[in-house]
Amino acid sequence: MFKNNYLIKKSIGWSANSWFFSLRKALDEHSFPNKIKVLEIGAGEYSAISLLFLNEESNLHITAYKKSDLNKVQSLIDSIENIEKLKKNITISSMSAQNIIGQYDLIIMKSVLGGIFRINNSEKDDADRLLKYISENHLKKNGTLISMDNGRTKLEILFSNFGARKNSWRYFLPSDFKSSNKQYSFGFLSNFSFVTRYKNIGHAFDNVLFIMDKFIYKIFTIKNPSIIISIYQKKS
Repeated sequence: MFKNNYLIKKSIGWSANSWFFSLRKALDEHSFPNKIKVLEIGAGEYSAISLLFLNEESNLHITAYKKSDLNKVQSLIDSIENIEKLKKNITISSMSAQNIIGQYDLIIMKSVLGGIFRINNSEKDDADRLLKYISENHLKKNGTLISMDNGRTKLEILFSNFGARKNSWRYFLPSDFKSSNKQYSFGFLSNFSFVTRYKNIGHAFDNVLFIMDKFIYKIFTIKNPSIIISIYQKKS
């Protein structure tokens, strides 16, 4: 499972190698049955991570906050090869992380919280409180919530003029998710994506940053990583 490099890159999207490097550790340490009900919050034209769990027995509910993004999600799914027979297992709809309906075995979110809890209008503990609420109220027994978030590294000041920084997007520290059961992290340079700016050539730049980050991680201990994977679980 999780060995299809083509599906990994299509479903994770920008900086796929860097994000999956951390996510793989979480997936390897947490076993998921084939028959699983998955909710993804915040999918888009570049990523729909829940597709990694697509099989004949799974049930995926892939959502975006803006209805205008649903067509982009559908286009992403349509671009993936060899899943025509499994599309019946996929539901696409509009949903907010703050207004979830139903209970699930797995809830997964990538780069969602930074947009909800922007620096100018929220407290740093708000994200952890929301994830704790979701896990308590929308996970089935023994269910898992995976939140993948952008971290605030020591290089943040150098990136202050890039993309989301202009929109007061929040970048997190591992300590911001104090209620999580487990955390995984990676990255120091992989703090934004070249793909969203330079399309295909951007993949090459992202891969260079990934290789450099792997080298950095072998030598240094990074307390403030650029990618944070937080696991919340419901045992009862």
